[in-house]
Amino acid sequence: AVLADAEARLATARKARKTIDTAREQGRHGEALDLAARLPAEQPRCAEALAGLPLPGRVRATDADSGSLVPGLRLMVDGVEVVGNDGRFCRSASNDVQLDIGAAGYATRRITVTAAAEAAERLVETALGPAPVWRLGSPLTRPAWIRLHPAGAAVIVLSADGATAIDAASGAIRPLTLPGTKLLPWWSSIDGGWAFATTDGEQRQILPTLDRAVPVRRLAGAPLALIEIELIYRAGGRLAVSVEDAPGGRVLLARDGPREVWRLPGVAGSAEPLLRRSDDKLVLIDDLTVRVVEEDGSETARLALKAARTGPWAELPGGRLLVATSAGIDLVQLGKTGAQLVPHPWLAEAGPAVPAAAGDVVVLARNDRAVDIASWAADPVKPRWRAKVTGRPLQAALGGELLAVADDGGSITVIRVADGQTVRRIAHGAPAMAPPLLLPGVVVIADQTGAVTGYRLAE
Repeated sequence: AVLADAEARLATARKARKTIDTAREQGRHGEALDLAARLPAEQPRCAEALAGLPLPGRVRATDADSGSLVPGLRLMVDGVEVVGNDGRFCRSASNDVQLDIGAAGYATRRITVTAAAEAAERLVETALGPAPVWRLGSPLTRPAWIRLHPAGAAVIVLSADGATAIDAASGAIRPLTLPGTKLLPWWSSIDGGWAFATTDGEQRQILPTLDRAVPVRRLAGAPLALIEIELIYRAGGRLAVSVEDAPGGRVLLARDGPREVWRLPGVAGSAEPLLRRSDDKLVLIDDLTVRVVEEDGSETARLALKAARTGPWAELPGGRLLVATSAGIDLVQLGKTGAQLVPHPWLAEAGPAVPAAAGDVVVLARNDRAVDIASWAADPVKPRWRAKVTGRPLQAALGGELLAVADDGGSITVIRVADGQTVRRIAHGAPAMAPPLLLPGVVVIADQTGAVTGYRLAE
């Protein structure tokens, strides 16, 4: 009778243990842990059934920006999704287990929980950042440049290797050029669409439907920058003034139709040139200088920037341009004399920085990782807030009520302009190649691998 009773107890314990193991294997970790907690009291003498019982663990996942608990947590243990997930999982005294922790809208994190025999519940805490909503993968060859342009609820991606329209909400892609088409950085918003130029001198227009780009005209050259001006001193006359690459280096030249009217050599550097009309004069900003040119091609002033340009620039009302250089930001004031370089104490104090502007809101994302947000309708500048980012800023952009700063560590910090608070920090990974683009509910990143990614912003 004693033997029969022992055999019955052993059979019951083995059945209970099989139930526990089956529940764990099928992802019902909470059920497995509840049964495992009762089994030692119910079958204290069945060492075989008690050996290697699952031990308790619990995941606590918070939003990396707000610190609040992540709703709708999804948990996988060793590749099996946990069913009825309440944050609990089974760990082992003898084997490591691998957790994949995620939720809708969040990037999944993988964590290894090492083997340990302690009976107490082990808490695994982690912070989850946003996941991409969509991604246009990296091309085989890294592009020389990328630009992001808003087009309603879409983004137009312009690069040296073509143009693409992407629906910012869904990520649906529409190629606007055929493979092999090579483009220039010049871009213009025009009535009925947007215009860009190919390296073989064709101007094309992207239609408002964003389904194709149609040829508009043959250009006489391949412009890196282009403006068309009405001549003040010759009634009815017009010139197309452009910066172009030439065998001897970059040049500024003017054409009347296909006929070249004048040419000014010696345009310095490789950064995208800035070309503006100021009263009756032309102003060209290359890598090293600000040049003032009359409409007949004669140069009347050449002003040296404080150092070589680093690329970023911002335009303010009242003909003010903030031009980033390796030694700090130069303020270029356009006016009747063409242009002047104007010293400014706020810019001098900031040192090297990345500027961004929208209306009278001005941002300086500084090399010391501070981000100054100010109002600059007129002097004096009225500082609003100072925020911090995790790395040295490379790009910055304003959109709506938000600011996005991309740093050299591949992180994107989204800051609310109204109070300077960080609302989202995105660990993208690769540094940005162009200023981020902020659209309703989405921030778009073009990185140095050539990939373009959309991240959903917090509601």
